[in-house]
Amino acid sequence: MGLSRRFFFALFALLRYEVNLGFLERPLSVGFIWGAITGEWQMALSLAVFHELLWLDLFPAGTYIPPNGVLSLLLCLVVAGRFNLPSPDLLAVPLLLVLPAALCGAQLEYLLRKRENRQYNAILHWGRQPGDDRVLPAKIVRSSLLWHGFAQFLLFVAWSLVLDVTIRIFASAFGYIPRVSGVMWGHLWFVAGLGGILSLRIRRAYVVFVFSLAAGVAALVVI
Repeated sequence: MGLSRRFFFALFALLRYEVNLGFLERPLSVGFIWGAITGEWQMALSLAVFHELLWLDLFPAGTYIPPNGVLSLLLCLVVAGRFNLPSPDLLAVPLLLVLPAALCGAQLEYLLRKRENRQYNAILHWGRQPGDDRVLPAKIVRSSLLWHGFAQFLLFVAWSLVLDVTIRIFASAFGYIPRVSGVMWGHLWFVAGLGGILSLRIRRAYVVFVFSLAAGVAALVVI
């Protein structure tokens, strides 16, 4: 099952830039497909909502490469299945541990783009002499797809091992996997929802959010 999950990520990582099929590369879409395949609907969709909201403010514009939310989502699903973490209080710490992976995913895509820039002159040469079959766009595209898929697969394997070792160290040191008591999915979605608020780009929305949050905290204190 672990191998299939790594391949699953490598496949969907290609949908970010190499094969554009709309919103299939988004965490919500991947979570829905994962739930349909595995039957883990509640876990997959709950984690997908968290990662979708968290990175909602960061989207590709110009040369900017946003964090790879699908990577962190699938790493969470792997951790939840491997260590039997069915509830949000047990997943709160692993969720923090996988966030840097999304940034690493974006950095890897940047390095892969730099590598592909070397093909620019080859494309120009082919365009000027289209009869020259030594360098064909099809070969370049095929090579790019293979490199991207292989690199993303290795990245997922590496981060899976890092998480596995880290959680085992925590469990060995504390005698149990750290948990945050009282945390529910709603709490995690609320924290991740800050990304959705920021994505509005409207100052009034920020003000309303801050006042609403302050009023909610005050009401809890009074009660």
